[in-house]
This record gives sequence, structure tokens and C-alpha cells, in this order.
Amino acid sequence: MSLVQGIDGKLYGTTNTGGASNYGTVFAINLRGGLTTLHSFSNTDGSNPGAGLAMVADGTLYGTTFSGGTYGVGTVFQITQSGDLTSLYSFSGSDGLPVSPLVLGFNGMFYGTTAVGGSSGDHGTIFQISPGGTLTTLHSFSGQDGADPQAGLVQAANGELFGTASEDGQNRAGTAFSIRPSGTFQELFAFDNTDGNTPIGGLIQGTDGNLYGTTEYGGTSYGTVFQITAAGTAVVLYTFSGGADGGNPTGTLVQATDGNFYGTTQSGGTSTIVCPGGCGTIFKITSSGALTTLYDFDNTHGAYPAGGLVQHTDGNLYGTTSSGGLGDGTVFRLSTGLSSFVKTVPTFGLARATIAILGYGLTGVTSVTFNGTPAAFTLESPTAIRATVPSGATTGTVQVVADGATLSSNVAFVVLGG
Repeated sequence: MSLVQGIDGKLYGTTNTGGASNYGTVFAINLRGGLTTLHSFSNTDGSNPGAGLAMVADGTLYGTTFSGGTYGVGTVFQITQSGDLTSLYSFSGSDGLPVSPLVLGFNGMFYGTTAVGGSSGDHGTIFQISPGGTLTTLHSFSGQDGADPQAGLVQAANGELFGTASEDGQNRAGTAFSIRPSGTFQELFAFDNTDGNTPIGGLIQGTDGNLYGTTEYGGTSYGTVFQITAAGTAVVLYTFSGGADGGNPTGTLVQATDGNFYGTTQSGGTSTIVCPGGCGTIFKITSSGALTTLYDFDNTHGAYPAGGLVQHTDGNLYGTTSSGGLGDGTVFRLSTGLSSFVKTVPTFGLARATIAILGYGLTGVTSVTFNGTPAAFTLESPTAIRATVPSGATTGTVQVVADGATLSSNVAFVVLGG
């Protein structure tokens, strides 16, 4: 499970179990480690949320549970940062079982995947859901084009959505695909085990326009990091050995402000006495495939980090482990010396739309620009700015000048509507 940075600078996430009824929770944690349980699921409103959260400009969070709800097979929910939860949709089984996070599309709709269900043999689906809870199934996997998609989608700058299916395909090792919001589906690549097997983690689009991801197995059995070009050609950047460099990566990568990609492995590392097979690692990898192991988990600070990382605007990386610590997992911070920056929520918008700009220790803000075009703004707090996308702005970097320092967005803001 990956974390998401909120308007207030806190990190928000979910737990699969625990809470008042042991059906899982939504939590917030500040950067000093103070944790607040925002909601304990009761099963009727969903249970066992296994994925991260998506956030919109006002700070409202959206997520999924893979069980519970009206029919017992999962829900889509909305929750405010004060903890008010609304169940938007209950899955019935035929329309799938959601295990992935949602992504907000350019059209204001959310998109996600289900591991089972659909009209083509229970192989899973891709769905669209409105903020009000109206669900449309866009694609049912057949097995030939992949099955069991467990990761969320990413929307590229051209508006297409990209993702992975963890099983099947023509080589029975999983696939990568694209889908338009209209429902037009295209298989991009079928893994064949030599280049990876079981892509459980999602894809991200790098600043170079290529797609990057991981497979849990394949290569030499312990998984790979791969790149897919715009033409659909897959390149293996790194094959894990299962030893000191880690093994079995399952989380989605994050591209940090230094241009490198960061991720976690579920196994491997050097703590093989504490954890048979290793407690997992955190790694850095360049776009050319040079990998550096940054941290070996030792159970004391957590073990088996199954989710991806998030870079907070303070520059540090944050993530979670599924066990270790006091026994039930940890939230951790990794400091790599990266500087603070700003990020926009969402990363796209029409001219004159109001968006949030997240930061850290924001004071003395004197200007906000969208690819060089000045914008009207209001500083709401040391962690958030409200800004209006200026008329005439073009797609590019958002910059904030605060106390004489220029902070830039890591991801280009996409100006919609030409």
C-alpha cells in the first residue's frame, strides 16, 4: 500500500486489518510519527482496504476495499481528511473485485481495475466511476489479453491510461496495456518470463515519456525492472538476484526530483537470519538500469515492504512495510538528501480552474507560475497554496518562489483544452 500526501502535509493510507472491528482502517500520520485513525471499517461500509488512496484538489480522498459492502465483495468509498466516510459503490461480483487504487482522470472520472469479474471468464475488468458513484465497466479481460490486474492505472500526458495485468496473456506471464477513457483497449506487451513475470506493480510515465514498472518474478526468478517505450518495446533494465540486491518487487516505482526511480523489494537483502529469504530492500535505479541498494530491512524497522514509495514535498521518501516493527508493520522515512519541491493536485486542469499546490514550510510566497505564465494564488498554510490556472498557460513546470527560493514541480502540469 502506497501513501498519499494530503493538503495538510500529513500522509494518508489504509490498513488491511485492525481498527475497531478488525476490518481495516484509513489513517493519517504526521511527519513526526503521530498517527490518527480516521475511520474503522465495519464491513457494511467495506472491509480490508488493500490499496492506496487518490486525492482531489479539496483534499477529499477516494479508495477501494476488496471485501465488505452490500454484496461482500468490495466497495469504492470517499473520505474527508476529517474522517467522514461515504460508500459510493458496492461491487456485486460480476462487475469485479477491486484490489487496486483509483486514479483521477482528465475528465473528472476515477479509473481502476478489478482482479476478477467481467463478462469474459472472470479474468478481471477496467472500470470508470464518477465522483457520485456511477460505475461503468470499460473492458473485461479475456485471458488472452491478460488477467487479474492488481495494480492501479496511470494517465499519461496524451490522456491514455496505462496498466498491467498480472497473469495470462499469450505467454501466460502477464501483460501491459493501454486504454482510452472511451474504452478502446490495446495490449502493448506480453511478458514471457525472460523479461519478467507477474507484473503486480503499476506503471508510471517517466519524464522521458517512457513507461517504467516491475515484475514480481521472472528474469532469473526474482523479478525485474523494465521500461516500455512509446512504440511498445520492452527493455529489461535490471534483473534481481534474490540476494543482497533484493527480490520480488511488487510496488509501483516513483520518479523522484533527481530523475532516478525508487522502489522496494519484498524479499532479499542481508537480514536472512531474521527473515528467511531476506526482509526486503529499498533501491534506486537510473533510467539506464544502474541499481543501488539504499536500505536493507532488518525487521526492527519493518519487513516485507510490499507497496511503493511516495516522495513528500520535504524531499524525503516514505513507505510502509507489511510486518516488522512491533509485529504488524511500520511507516518509514528514507532520507536521501533530496531538496524540497512542490506538487500539484491534480496534475492537470483547464484554464481558470482552481488547483492545490502542495509544499513544505511554505512562507513568504511571492509568485506562482505555470510554465512561465504568472498565476493568481492564495497561501492557505505552510503546506498548501490555492492557485488558478492562468489563461494562456501551456503544459510544463509549475514554479513557486518562496522566501527568495524557487521550488519546482517534479511532474509537468498538463493544461487541458489546448
